[in-house]
Amino acid sequence: MYVVNPNHLYALYQCTEKNDAPDLATVGMAMFLQEHPEISKEESGAMRLFTGAHGKALAKAYPDEKRFYLAYAMGLVEDMEHAIQQEEVEQEEAEKAAEEAQDQGSQQ
Repeated sequence: MYVVNPNHLYALYQCTEKNDAPDLATVGMAMFLQEHPEISKEESGAMRLFTGAHGKALAKAYPDEKRFYLAYAMGLVEDMEHAIQQEEVEQEEAEKAAEEAQDQGSQQ
C-alpha cells in the first residue's frame, strides 16, 4: 500500500481551486502534475485512488487545513482497516484450501 503525501493532496486541491479547474480527478490532477514533475507515476496513481475513495470527505474539509489533514488521517485508517480485513479473508481462504488439499490427500 502506497501512502500518499498529505501535503501533495492539499496542494492538488489548491491547484484545482487556483486554476478554477472543472474537476479534480482529471483536469486538476493534470495541472498539478504539470506544476510538480517530481511526483512519480506511482504516487499520482495512489493520489487518484485516495481521492477516489475519500474525495467527498477531503472536499468537505478543504480549505480548512486541520480538517483536511484529519480527513486524510481518517481515510488512511479506513484504508488500513480494509487492508487488514482483506488480509484476514485471504488468510482464511488459504487455510481452508490447505485443509481441503490435506483432506483429499488423506482420502487417497
